[in-house]
Amino acid sequence: VIYDFAGDQVEPVDVYVALLQLPAAGTLCIGHQREPFSRLQGGTANYIFLEKGLQDALVPDRNLGVRLLQRAAHERLAWSAGAYYDTDKQGATTDEEAYDLAARLSGLPWYEAESGRLLHLGAAYAYRRAPDGEFDFSARPEAHLGENLVGRDDVPADAADLYGAEAALVLGSLSFLGEYVRADLDAESGAALNGWYATASWFLTGETRGYDTAEGKLGGVKPRRIYGAGGGGAWEIAARVSAVDLNDGAVQEGELEDFTLALNWYLNPHVKCLLNYIRADAADRGDLEIVQARVQLGF
Repeated sequence: VIYDFAGDQVEPVDVYVALLQLPAAGTLCIGHQREPFSRLQGGTANYIFLEKGLQDALVPDRNLGVRLLQRAAHERLAWSAGAYYDTDKQGATTDEEAYDLAARLSGLPWYEAESGRLLHLGAAYAYRRAPDGEFDFSARPEAHLGENLVGRDDVPADAADLYGAEAALVLGSLSFLGEYVRADLDAESGAALNGWYATASWFLTGETRGYDTAEGKLGGVKPRRIYGAGGGGAWEIAARVSAVDLNDGAVQEGELEDFTLALNWYLNPHVKCLLNYIRADAADRGDLEIVQARVQLGF
């Protein structure tokens, strides 16, 4: 059970039971959980920036369902697939005819764990039936405290096919990663929406980003020298360019592009401080500059 303490209330976000090491099946997860789509950076604790890239506007979130997770090829290959009902944060079904089918496959063509070098490639697909014939495709400028600049929560469509591609190259203290998501809407418009991001990061203090072979995703950071124990922690600088295009056919909900710079200080494996500068360009609404920071405890 994982609770969210953000905002003005405390509420559960992940509530599931996992059965591990089942013969042939691997891991079985039953309950309210994230769907296996766009999982390269894992959970919030491992984000390089305060928020995800703009492609997340098209990505399904947590829902109530069943998921299988399996590893193969000496943990160099991971796949996951699940079936879900569309639900609210409390797990209540919003529309009995709304459901998602999602699957993700990832692999490590190159992996040197000791030197912190790897190449990750992944792909995902999801079929979504819209609750009440409407999808929420909207995006903030990578600032959760801000308002939506493009999109809306009632884009008309009966269903959508989602396609995702992801890649990461880690060369010790230097890493590059990116994702692309496309949503083909089953509607009179036949619209095709898309979003993407590209990121580069460098650890000034020589650390390397971890990797979770069980889920096929990037992991956390362990400073070489813990702050307060004879060291100054780990320092990272990063840059990201991301965009989402919600204009196609009869769907004209806007375009948004972001450029983000980050300075991160990891005091230890559980505490980090993040500082982001964001310049957002909403095609029809002008430019926006944001500076935001977070002190984060993950346990």
